[in-house]
Amino acid sequence: MRFRFDGHAAALIAVGVLNAMPALGVVSVQRMREAYGLDAVDENVGLLLRHRAVLFGVLGIGLIVGARRPRWREPAIAANAVSLVSFPALAAATQSVDPQLTRVAAIDVAAAALLGGVWLSIRRSQRRGAR
Repeated sequence: MRFRFDGHAAALIAVGVLNAMPALGVVSVQRMREAYGLDAVDENVGLLLRHRAVLFGVLGIGLIVGARRPRWREPAIAANAVSLVSFPALAAATQSVDPQLTRVAAIDVAAAALLGGVWLSIRRSQRRGAR
């Protein structure tokens, strides 16, 4: 089967790359501190941030693979949607969130909206194909 690069694939790759970008923090706690606007990070928090970066990398790669393998799309979208929606929800329930983390939450909301649109489009395409 030949790979067809369509709008679904493009959107999945875009959100996958966005979600995988924090994986760069695995090698540098300093990058994680800068990305999230954190002043000081002890070793334990640094370990947690690096682990979080690994998980984002896994989620992002799932979407990128889903661009090529349609069977991966819906599970990858679901896993990423949970991740993307949970941070803004947790931030909204927190008393004081700094501007850097508010920006991260806004990016997550936009990415979740894009994924929701892709999911709806995929579902419509599947229904049209089933007719």
